[in-house]
Amino acid sequence: MSTDPDTALARMQAIQLARERQQKLLEEASARALRERREREERKRAEAMEKLKKLEENGGHRLGTGDCEHFFLRFRKYSDIHNAWYHLDI
Repeated sequence: MSTDPDTALARMQAIQLARERQQKLLEEASARALRERREREERKRAEAMEKLKKLEENGGHRLGTGDCEHFFLRFRKYSDIHNAWYHLDI
């Protein structure tokens, strides 16, 4: 190992540059992750508001369910009723 002061100084500068580069990459990745998380939250909020708006427009009933008293009139046999209840997204 060389004890030349110029070599040691160059090595320390290279290490410092590598650390700065690594820190910059870490900060950029963190900022990108935060931005993506905010975008996902905003999309979820917009989707929830859209669902709420549709629900309000439908008078508080979920789309496609209709009134409970008329629900069973749409089916001819038990398996149709079972399939409807099984796949109902409540």
